[in-house]
Amino acid sequence: MTVLSGETIHKRVLNPKDPFVITPFLKAVKNKGVLSYGLSCAGYDLSLSLDGICIDKSETQSYDLSIDPKAGKSFMEVSWVKVLPEPKLVPMSNRPNGHMECHVYTIPPKTSFLGSSLEYIEMPNDLMGTCFDKSTYARIGLISNITPIEPGWKGYLTMEFYNQRNTPIEVYAEEGIIQIVFHTIDTPSEIMYNGKYQGQGKGVTHAIVE
Repeated sequence: MTVLSGETIHKRVLNPKDPFVITPFLKAVKNKGVLSYGLSCAGYDLSLSLDGICIDKSETQSYDLSIDPKAGKSFMEVSWVKVLPEPKLVPMSNRPNGHMECHVYTIPPKTSFLGSSLEYIEMPNDLMGTCFDKSTYARIGLISNITPIEPGWKGYLTMEFYNQRNTPIEVYAEEGIIQIVFHTIDTPSEIMYNGKYQGQGKGVTHAIVE
């Protein structure tokens, strides 16, 4: 498999005849005090939506339930709690008012959470995507666990994370959260993704049992 360069991603996404879609699509945003997002040299950095995250409270509370991926909503309604971002003023000397207005999610220690990408994606039949941690978050103990993005998939990406530290971590909305690396597959796929997570809307999509 070949990894797409930033230049190739840029050309393909802006080509109206190419079914490859990332929207909004931005060139690299690397402002001081901002976790970078947008096009990179060999991928695309997605940003975290303001639509809220879902924190797994089962890791801090006890339940008489095992975690069963076929449990459907019965477990999900008990286990997850939706959290909205809080406004925060970050001191920033290069700003006219001396600070930058941000929105943050505070992730408790040893806790998983689900978040949604701000960007909408449509994958063509000759590409798959693999997601990787942002280096800044990885260095403070936030790790991602995201499944591959298959040819034909479309929607807003639900992303899974874990705070492995013994202290809370603040995660910034509308800033970089993960990087996707796009690979070409050896032959354009005749079998396009059409599963239960097709067409995910804004916000978190929980595990679905069909």
